[in-house]
Amino acid sequence: MGDGSFKLISKVALDYESLRKNYTLEVQASSQHMITKATVIVKLQDTNDNKPELKNFTIVVNNYRYINKSSFHSWQ
Repeated sequence: MGDGSFKLISKVALDYESLRKNYTLEVQASSQHMITKATVIVKLQDTNDNKPELKNFTIVVNNYRYINKSSFHSWQ
């Protein structure tokens, strides 16, 4: 990348819903005679990857208008 950053790509899908939520990686980079090592900690975050499923449900809509002219209050 040229700016000192790097990209890690997993060969397998990392799933938050599995038992393992954290991964610790030891990374080593070298250039000619220089070597550096780093520890990378990957923490999985939960995302909503499942579409909502609504089964056997009913929607009830009460759409009414009531005005009581003999009362001070009115409901609309």
